[in-house]
Amino acid sequence: MRLRGRTDADLPVCAELLRAVHERDGYPLDRPADPAAWLTPPSLRSAWVAERDGTVVGHAALCLPGADDVAPGRFGDDGLARTAVVNRLFVSPAARGLGVGAALLGRLTEEAAAAGLHPVLDVVATDTAAVALYERLGWRHLGDAVRWWGPDRAVTLRCYAAPPSRRFPARPVRGVRVRHVKQNCAPQFADIEVDFEPAAEGFVFETGPGLTVAYEPADDLPRFFAAAAAGIEEQLNLPEHAVVVAARVVLRRAQAHAFGSHERAFRFAGHLAAREALRRAGHAVP
Repeated sequence: MRLRGRTDADLPVCAELLRAVHERDGYPLDRPADPAAWLTPPSLRSAWVAERDGTVVGHAALCLPGADDVAPGRFGDDGLARTAVVNRLFVSPAARGLGVGAALLGRLTEEAAAAGLHPVLDVVATDTAAVALYERLGWRHLGDAVRWWGPDRAVTLRCYAAPPSRRFPARPVRGVRVRHVKQNCAPQFADIEVDFEPAAEGFVFETGPGLTVAYEPADDLPRFFAAAAAGIEEQLNLPEHAVVVAARVVLRRAQAHAFGSHERAFRFAGHLAAREALRRAGHAVP
């Protein structure tokens, strides 16, 4: 099997394949009057086909989130900015059971990750074969939603997100800012912003070039930064996250106050920063 980018010359073949899939499986629910236009929505980022023995046997597209997509909003408050939507996925009835759908999903997942995005999708709940495929591949169920497709037709959609890579981070997670403030008899204050970059292996922490912090005594700052690094590394390595840490963490900015800043505060801020980075990468954080 070969995966390649779809070309305009593929559209007639894909349209015929879509007809066969619709007649057998009822996907999509309404057969498009203009299949080529349906396969090329305005939100399209890329489209791929799978070939077997020179014949197109599968198709999938990666799109920007649109107003009709439910899954991006279910992924998180900033899901519209952090996701790409998998759709127009179908496989020839003659090529079922050969891993075509899984291969196309894997290719779109790689492409989305390279762009710093997380793949999500909506699927009609009655499409049990597609639901079974996503769940077998470990896609995370984000919930269901009812949408009205016409005045008298309510359709239940199941929303899914691709499973996060066990390797963390699989792609850059930048601009993670945490401000930890605790005001009581033992005050705490720490404000950090860090980037998480993929590394070959292990954990590396460094301060970004030109980082300056208005704090006295300045000799305390390296200890505060080391505590933040320790907090980040401790959190990432907790068994509950089940990730393989391969991270270069860069401290981009920090603030400290004479009243409340100490190693414990920065260590806790490091824990919070790691949890937020994991969440942004699509990991379920308890």
